[in-house]
Order: sequence, then structure tokens, then C-alpha cells
Amino acid sequence: DKRGFLWLGTDIGISRYDGKRFHNYGLQEAEPYAIKRICELEQEELLWLKFDRRPGMACFDKETGKFVPLTGETDGFLENIHDICASDSILYVITSSSIQRIHHQRNRQGIRLMADTIVKGESPLRQLQADNHWVYAIDDNQILIYSLRNKQQRNLGRERMNLEGNILDIRTLNGYLWINTSDKGIYCYCPETDELRKLEMPTELPENLKFCEIDMLTESSFVVTTSNTAFL
Repeated sequence: DKRGFLWLGTDIGISRYDGKRFHNYGLQEAEPYAIKRICELEQEELLWLKFDRRPGMACFDKETGKFVPLTGETDGFLENIHDICASDSILYVITSSSIQRIHHQRNRQGIRLMADTIVKGESPLRQLQADNHWVYAIDDNQILIYSLRNKQQRNLGRERMNLEGNILDIRTLNGYLWINTSDKGIYCYCPETDELRKLEMPTELPENLKFCEIDMLTESSFVVTTSNTAFL
């Protein structure tokens, strides 16, 4: 985070590493939830957390070291959140059929979430990514692409990638969208030019291999990590 702490999602909550020791924060003692994603907004001391393998989200206050109760503006809103991501000072979520921009108000009881729908999908959405100019989500077997500047939507379909299998994962890095597929490997997509190219990998990838992360080494080289392998 901005203070230099490393925050980790665990199978019972989150953990903070300060360089010497870990400090664990359990989400709920009676029913602990695993955390798969941690998001932080600019100029906030809050961490926004996405549950693993179940809908919903949580919020943790770094100042107090406590979880903050959340309520939605409509009944069942929290239970319909399937993924979250943050870009600068904006938090985005996907529900079963839309991408929404989240606003929040804090009161004595906790935090109330309010949502503006920015785009609707054609089928249940999964895996949300965003940067300063673009928001992405997997919509069945195509990628929904939304421009935050001109408020326009377009889709990147499997036909353009000549896919017979599925779109597994997406990641954003340095203005590009990285797409992992079940049978054609990894693609790099530039939303500004609408260019798409398939990456030449040093070895054939196993089918249905899931991304863990993509990191930039130089201006022209990237490392792609999976659960047990790294590719340059």
C-alpha cells in the first residue's frame, strides 16, 4: 500500500506484512471467508476485498484495524457482486449482468454503497479489469470493452482470436489487455488502436493454464507467471 505494507488475502481474512512480522485480521470468527482480491483507492485508508469462490465483498479500515460493515442501496446488492477492481480513486464491480461504478458514504453504522451502471452485458459477467481509460469484463466467451472517455462499448469476440476453446483470464498492464485462452495461448490487445496479436511463447502452454500475474521487465519484455511456471 502507500505506506509500504504488503497485504495478503488468506483463507480466513487478510494479513499485513511490515517487513518483519505478519499481522492477521480475521474476517469473521464464526464464518471466515477467503479473500482473492484486495483493492485500494487513492487518498483512502480503506481496503476493498473480494471473497473467493462466492459473491460479495468486504471493507477493511487500516486506521482502526477493523472490518467496516457494508450495506447496499438495494436488497441483495452485496450478494450479487462477483468481482471488483480499482483504478485511481474509482471502485468498479460486476454483478451478474452489468459493470457498475461504486460511490460510498460512511456513517456511524458503517459504509453504504451506491452504484451507477455504466454498461450491461449480454450474459453473466466474470473477471473485471480496469485502468485509467478502459474497463473490461469477460462476457460469456467474448470480452466486453468500455471506454471511460467516450462512454462507448465494443466487444472482442472469440472469432477474431480464432478460438475453439474458452477465454480463461484477462489482465491489464501498461495500457494493454492480456488475454489467456484455453487453446490458443496468450494474446495482447491494444484498445487505442484495436490491434490484437498472439504472443509467441518459448514452449507450448498446457491447456486451461490459469494466469497468476503479468509483470513488465523492460519496454519490450514481460514475465507471465502461473501457479507453478514463469514465461518470459
